[in-house]
Amino acid sequence: MKNNIISQFFIGSVFVLTMLLLAHKFLQIDQTRAATTMSGIYSASRDYSGTQGYRGWYYLDAAGKNLTYNSSTNWWQGTESYQLLFPDGGHPGTNTGVIRRWKAPFNASLRITGNVHDANPDCGDGVAVSIKKGSQILWQGTISNGNATGSYFDFDTSVSKNTNIDFVIIKGNGNNYCDATYFDAYIVPVTSKTICLDCLQFKVGPAVKVLGPVGNPADNPFVVINSGGKIIGYTANSQTFSLSGPDLENLTYSPAEVIGPGPAGNFDECGAWLQAVSPIGNIIRGWYHAEKSCDYSQGQTDKSVGYAESYDGGKTFNKWNYPNNKVLRGITSATSGTQTGAGDQTVVRWKDYYYMYFLELKDWHTGVARSKVIDGGKPGTWWKWYNNGFNAPGLSQNSTTLGFFGQSVSHNALYDALSLITTDKWFGGLRLSQSKNTTSWSSIDEPLLIAEDEDWSRDPADKE
Repeated sequence: MKNNIISQFFIGSVFVLTMLLLAHKFLQIDQTRAATTMSGIYSASRDYSGTQGYRGWYYLDAAGKNLTYNSSTNWWQGTESYQLLFPDGGHPGTNTGVIRRWKAPFNASLRITGNVHDANPDCGDGVAVSIKKGSQILWQGTISNGNATGSYFDFDTSVSKNTNIDFVIIKGNGNNYCDATYFDAYIVPVTSKTICLDCLQFKVGPAVKVLGPVGNPADNPFVVINSGGKIIGYTANSQTFSLSGPDLENLTYSPAEVIGPGPAGNFDECGAWLQAVSPIGNIIRGWYHAEKSCDYSQGQTDKSVGYAESYDGGKTFNKWNYPNNKVLRGITSATSGTQTGAGDQTVVRWKDYYYMYFLELKDWHTGVARSKVIDGGKPGTWWKWYNNGFNAPGLSQNSTTLGFFGQSVSHNALYDALSLITTDKWFGGLRLSQSKNTTSWSSIDEPLLIAEDEDWSRDPADKE
């Protein structure tokens, strides 16, 4: 693999962060904290306040009565025993549940995403949870005691000004003892502003070292998820490993393998680089870069993409229906002494589809495939862009590339567009491109960050 870009695009999150791995250092373009206010993104936990109505958030019991704020505990509490709301969740009362309400300040299309799970697994009998728009149920589920992974939600809806979005926690069939529930959510207003590439502004801060020097990982796009109140990120080099922590600047590396190479002769015999994840329900879908027929001393390898799922909150991934879990291959077949196939992909969910952007080794340009979200991005559901349409099956050798725009993709909610970022030595550094239709791309005129040419040897004397 030869990827210097580490792009955090986090399907189903609100973070906007791009990190560039150059030599053994990370240079961070960090908009994580600013994103909440700058992009108009609403976060249940980050916006939490002791004031009713701050950034549209209200704290009620399930009968619609205001809770009372307790400054000594930083909790909103009701009249019933343990009837509470706290920054990232709540606890139902003896008879009545609790509601964290967001009142829309404008007409908007929204993407709502987050996670709910048991916050006190040592005891209790579970809770019922739901998300409502007025009286309409948008999503609902039950969280049994001990379910520390819980369920992920990620859906779109539209609202008029003053519409209520309610996040509801109700006790289970028994009592309300030990029913503390993590229930965090992000509300992302999606606009359709015209893209003005000349109007974009970026602030580059000082370098922040978050990993390294290391010998094995840091060989792929860095993808993270919000898994139950903490961030889990994935780095790989043949094997995939995880980093976790409270935020992107405080991650701890774990040497435990998340997913790794398959048996000799299979499409992933040389490795499995986890490069895209999408939490949904009680699983996390994942797509990993795979290689076979590798002889790196001769620059030889054959690339493709496989599908996997996690059932433990992202700690490990299982290769679904292996070895029949390949979802994408390239135009070229394995050839001695060269790189063939297609891979180095990332995936973004946009509206009703997953879009996968990948490197096609036939011409070293960007290709794209898509799968319906309802189909889960599994094998047999992907269609590559070919002859002006998504007409070619993912495992066919047909593909029409888009030009060189990179593979690290994210959704820009402000413009309701997609963004690609890559290092481009001919462009002079970090290149950003935008698209409103997934296949036609426009790039900014200048590098976001001037960078030297890629140095695969990762020489410690590199000037970057």
